[in-house]
Amino acid sequence: RHVVLTGRLTRDVYAPDCVFDSPDPDMPVRSPDIFSTAVRGLFDRRLSKLELLGEPALRGDAVVAEWRLEGTLRLPWRPAITP
Repeated sequence: RHVVLTGRLTRDVYAPDCVFDSPDPDMPVRSPDIFSTAVRGLFDRRLSKLELLGEPALRGDAVVAEWRLEGTLRLPWRPAITP
């Protein structure tokens, strides 16, 4: 469902205090609702894509996924994010 691009989550599978983390300086975010709100309008979905690079893996109590993101942010100057 490209959660990082759309912000649409299946909330039933996330604990209310679930931590979303990445190398992004604005991370980590604790809470599916906060994460969803933060990314919902960030990317222009028509000009962006997300590629899952492998099967997500369970490591301890975390699900770890590696992906590649390319896209355009919905800011006035339309900056591009490249892999």
